[in-house]
Amino acid sequence: MTLPTAQRIRLALENAIVDGRLTPGQQIDPDQVARDYGCSRTPVREALQALEASGLLIVQPKRGTFVAKLGVPELMDRFELMAELESFCARLACRRADAQDLARIDTALTACEGARHDPDRSPRPSRRATPAARRRR
Repeated sequence: MTLPTAQRIRLALENAIVDGRLTPGQQIDPDQVARDYGCSRTPVREALQALEASGLLIVQPKRGTFVAKLGVPELMDRFELMAELESFCARLACRRADAQDLARIDTALTACEGARHDPDRSPRPSRRATPAARRRR
């Protein structure tokens, strides 16, 4: 299943912000983003609005759109909120799932539990995460 263009752009920009490729205070050029993704400004606008709503971007009228300057406490608050929202969504998905969906969820959960003790499969902090967090202070 292919993601809508606005969602792909939002995810790409979000990842670029989180891993430090887009730095705090850096201006985002919507026209350049549209050219990069070969699309009109409409999906770019939607993506930027979603990122502004999440607090990752700041829109300054007549100046432009900028990457927010978040400190460690703000980032921790956002991660905490994301964890709560993700667990809520997982509960809803499980309640609404059919037997086949539940079997897939169970398989994924088993794989995650197995990866927890396997250093090659468990999530590791990005080598760029710590420097990026320090820059945001």
